[in-house]
Amino acid sequence: SIGSARPRFFAITGDMKLLLCVFIVFSLCFVLIFAKSECEIRHKKALKEKEKWIPMCAESGDFEDMQCLEENAGCFCVKPDGTPITKPNSTLKTCKCLIHRENVASRS
Repeated sequence: SIGSARPRFFAITGDMKLLLCVFIVFSLCFVLIFAKSECEIRHKKALKEKEKWIPMCAESGDFEDMQCLEENAGCFCVKPDGTPITKPNSTLKTCKCLIHRENVASRS
């Protein structure tokens, strides 16, 4: 009946649904492109606070395997999330073997 019909103040058309979907997709892409990784956040903070360790980030946003302290105080190996695997060492040249060993151990 006509008296029981609820008034519609805003009707969503097919074009509006498409526009809304496009807006949501672009918004998510924008957030993903410009979102900072944990490494990038810690890198920026360390630079600002002039810390002895300035995290180095891979292109993916993960921490580089080998991180070095300022003023040649030594380097150490970290997991992709920045968790240290070794203590700082002035003779460390690479982390490949240590990272491989850590990955194998974590799968066991």
